[in-house]
Amino acid sequence: MTLSTRSTRGGIAALLGVLALLLSTLLPVDDARAAPPTAPTPQAVTPPTAPTPVATTPLPGSKANWTVSLGGLRPLSQGPSFVRLGYYTFAGDGTVAHEYWQWSHTPRFRRVDAVSADCGGAIPHCDVKTAEGFTGPPTGRLGGSYVYTPGADGPDLVITWRNGTPGGPPAGSVERWRVETGLAGGTLARMRSGTFYRADGLTGNTLGTVDPDPAFSDYGADHGIGYGSNAPFSSRQSMASLAASETRFRGNFLRVTDGTAPEREWTGGDFTFGGRQGNNVSNPWRLCSNGSCMGFLQHNTRCNRNAASNTQNPRAFDPDRVRYLAELGTGRQNTGEYWCQLLAWEEDCYQGNSHVQPMLQVLGDDGGFLGWVGVEASPDYLQGQPANRQVEDFLGIFDNVSVEIAHRNVYVTTLVDRGTGASPPLVVEREKPAPAFRIAYGNSTMFGHLTWEDRTTAQPFTTVRYSGRNRPASGCRFAEFIAYAASGKSVRETTRHQCAGGADYFDPDFAAVETRPPLAIADRDVARVQITYWVSEDGGRTYSTKGVQNCTVGGCVDSTRDPQTQFRVGHGQSVAAGTLTWKGQAISYEGNNHVASGCRYVLLVASDGTRHSSSDFCATNGDRPFSSPQFATAATSVDISYWVSDNGGAHYAAASTRCTRDGCV
Repeated sequence: MTLSTRSTRGGIAALLGVLALLLSTLLPVDDARAAPPTAPTPQAVTPPTAPTPVATTPLPGSKANWTVSLGGLRPLSQGPSFVRLGYYTFAGDGTVAHEYWQWSHTPRFRRVDAVSADCGGAIPHCDVKTAEGFTGPPTGRLGGSYVYTPGADGPDLVITWRNGTPGGPPAGSVERWRVETGLAGGTLARMRSGTFYRADGLTGNTLGTVDPDPAFSDYGADHGIGYGSNAPFSSRQSMASLAASETRFRGNFLRVTDGTAPEREWTGGDFTFGGRQGNNVSNPWRLCSNGSCMGFLQHNTRCNRNAASNTQNPRAFDPDRVRYLAELGTGRQNTGEYWCQLLAWEEDCYQGNSHVQPMLQVLGDDGGFLGWVGVEASPDYLQGQPANRQVEDFLGIFDNVSVEIAHRNVYVTTLVDRGTGASPPLVVEREKPAPAFRIAYGNSTMFGHLTWEDRTTAQPFTTVRYSGRNRPASGCRFAEFIAYAASGKSVRETTRHQCAGGADYFDPDFAAVETRPPLAIADRDVARVQITYWVSEDGGRTYSTKGVQNCTVGGCVDSTRDPQTQFRVGHGQSVAAGTLTWKGQAISYEGNNHVASGCRYVLLVASDGTRHSSSDFCATNGDRPFSSPQFATAATSVDISYWVSDNGGAHYAAASTRCTRDGCV
């Protein structure tokens, strides 16, 4: 789904709906019949020769199957715009096939009914509409070849189309893409045109014209976005699965309307389909009775901003927006539609110029749902009249993907061309280093990106931002980030503790106003970041370390650290808590004894017989730390007990726990 601040005939520019159809391209097989056998001619037997090796072309980002949205967007005075949505299939022999749907100012097209949305509640029972042609299989096909050069100075991927459906790119047409790898723990890759994202890397909802990328193609397409994995096109996530999702989405939307130059908006927002997180808590999307669509009544929009001048409409002050998502076909096809409810006047359903958005699902290698690429293909017609109003058409392309893979890291550096002072200066675009991390423990995962920020006048040393997702399958989990300078100086942060049944998005860049600053070390560049996954199976009382990665600007690799186990024992309001560090069979510990009343101490007994105790501490709401750099030398477990004395009586063990490097019980 998309949320946008631009509004016309029914709303703000962008809901991103959901579904995609796969059609496998079947290559013709040579069916020539073999000639009848003839009697063999005697000849000398020669040894067999080795077959000639077949050259293999590397797949873009190591991914074969891509869902792609691209288009040529321009002011109507410069000619008609077009948008195209489809599948790219890359083969190791250097060939590529493309199946697609395409819409343009010319020839004209219309909205068509796709699915009946009987979602119940206050959501109108209406037919979900989509762009003409999208209810069926792809209508266009292209074949061609490609060259992929990872890390090239410029576009990584060059495609040359050699043949295709009339109305598509002519033979010999070329596209040039930039490829990003390592998304979603390596299960996904992305390709894009040079100016698809904002130069400053933000995805805020700020309108602005979009510079074309003339190098992207030689046939009029100037913007594109695509995502690739090795999941087959026949796989997709159902509406029921999405209806239960608590994922948030974000992306980029480029579109034309009103005959003007292309403008940029954002997609996604702080919402979820399941409605248990985000800004639609207690107002989830509702699954339709047939299971093929969802509906949503979005409250408190700007739909009624012109109510004062629309007094004849009995719904003029209605602020709600109706949204639908539906699946089509048998592949990745989804479609979205939205309209302001006041536009229906006294009817249940709006039959006019709603926003319709054909989309294709983005899936990782494992089939996990990660969002969509899509197009807006919303023609404008005067109701009841055949008038051609193509100047008011909405045509656009977008991505809308889970926040942990949403692109926010592109920026522009302006250089003087070869030092000559030429005007205009040479503009060089590159990406900030943003290595991906992923740590799993059982079925629980924590993944995301680190972004190395450049030095600025205000911050003359490099810093690191982190964003991602903690998805526990059981127990409770949190992530720890420790940034180190080359000197060893460090700074530490942790995410919120998240227990099974939810997901924590630790994304300081997501909010309009950043709620968490980057990892910064005073007077030092950040050289590396150590990420640790902490796991609790006792409801979040104590945690132990279960996975570690070390990250630099070049990437993240699995690593190790001395395992640590948190312990906690208490009596009443008094509690002793700390950490055991396991160095082989040697153990160290540190902790704090908080005494609310009476006298308390901690006794530690290792499995090798070593015994330590903290000093007996008598206080009223007092604290005393305790520690030992080396406690035991050949132990596999530690029994920790809390000894208490009230009113001057004898001490007794009031609580105890046994700890190993796997945790305390």
